[in-house]
Amino acid sequence: MKVAPLPQDEPERLAALRGYAVLDSTPEADFDELTRFASELCGTPIALVSLVDAGRQWFKARVGLDAAETPRDIAFCSHAILQRGVFEVEDASADPRFADNPLVASQPNIRFYAGAPLVNAEGFALGTLCVIDRVPRHLDAVQRQGLAVLGRQVIAQLELRRQLVELAHARDRALAGVRAKDVFLATMGHELRTRSAGSSASASCCSRAPSASSTAAATTCGRSTAPARTCSRSSKTFLVMPSSSSTSRACARARSTSASCSPTSRRPCARCCAAAPSR
Repeated sequence: MKVAPLPQDEPERLAALRGYAVLDSTPEADFDELTRFASELCGTPIALVSLVDAGRQWFKARVGLDAAETPRDIAFCSHAILQRGVFEVEDASADPRFADNPLVASQPNIRFYAGAPLVNAEGFALGTLCVIDRVPRHLDAVQRQGLAVLGRQVIAQLELRRQLVELAHARDRALAGVRAKDVFLATMGHELRTRSAGSSASASCCSRAPSASSTAAATTCGRSTAPARTCSRSSKTFLVMPSSSSTSRACARARSTSASCSPTSRRPCARCCAAAPSR
């Protein structure tokens, strides 16, 4: 048995394969239908979508085979990914590369194999869409072409699947960002409401407790806004300003005790006019 050599771009090929996040995924109808169609097109009991990993070939879809994977070193697909056309073995028991292969010498007793490599847009062969029979045979031109077309459809499904996975991840990141924003805004709103309530309470307390300075100012204003009184002297009128509390009290006594300090008197009140400014 000849073990297939590794592709020259094996590290990059493996990275590309794992970038699809498809290994060990659950069965999917789209891949199952393509595999079944390949089996019917080529008239074989077994058909597989095989992805060649580092140490195994894993079957994304399978018809007529129970195994989910096999070791890579005995895989026919390890040989198929080394070329870009359909790889065909008409009778494995007569081919020195596979005659003593466990898959040929025992179950599933492979005799015929044909695999179309699954080459992505970057040029990496990820695996094969293959058909297998237990008797020697070969594909005709239509079958070979049809198998290649179906292989390209498998790649298209892998690309679509990767895009959907990436969109789902982007959606999850966006939702996480929205949730984080909502939490931030809720927190900020709570803090602002708390600060506003505290400011309102402080303002209410200040309005109910007037300061000493405002009380003094009100007292001063009460003195300074007392109305001015006049004292008549003949036809002349003198303005008596409440310049001080003593003057105001003197004028009040004069008005109560002196009848001459009146609008009809010819003589002014000496006490009142003494405080009047000279003209």
